[in-house]
Amino acid sequence: MPHSSLAIANEFLRRAREIDRSLTQMKLQKLVYIAHGWCLAFSKSPLIEDRIEAWEFGPVIRRLYDATSRYGRSPVSRFIKWGDDTPFSRHSPDAIQIRGNRTTVPPPRELYPFRSHPMA
Repeated sequence: MPHSSLAIANEFLRRAREIDRSLTQMKLQKLVYIAHGWCLAFSKSPLIEDRIEAWEFGPVIRRLYDATSRYGRSPVSRFIKWGDDTPFSRHSPDAIQIRGNRTTVPPPRELYPFRSHPMA
C-alpha cells in the first residue's frame, strides 16, 4: 500500500534525528524520490501515493514541496503534520536506513544498498 510522501519524509526526519543529523527540504525531496524509485524497481509497487512532477532542476513531489518550502535551504526543524494521511507503518519493509554520514535506501530483496551523497 502506497504511503503519503509526507509520512515517508517524516520517517527520514525521525531516523536522521536519531543519529543527530538534519535534512533540508531538498534532501527530503531527493530521499523520498529515490526510495520510491527503489520500491518500484525491486518490489514492483510504489512507495508513495503522491504525484511526482518534472521541474526545471529535477523531480519534485509537489505535496512535499508545499509542506517544506518555507524552510528554504535551512534544515527542516519539525515533523510534517499531514492531517488524515495514512502514517508510515513501522511494520512495512525497511526501505529507509541512515547510517553514519550516509543515507541508504536498500532494495527489499537485495543486500547491497544504494548510497547517496554524504549528509551535512
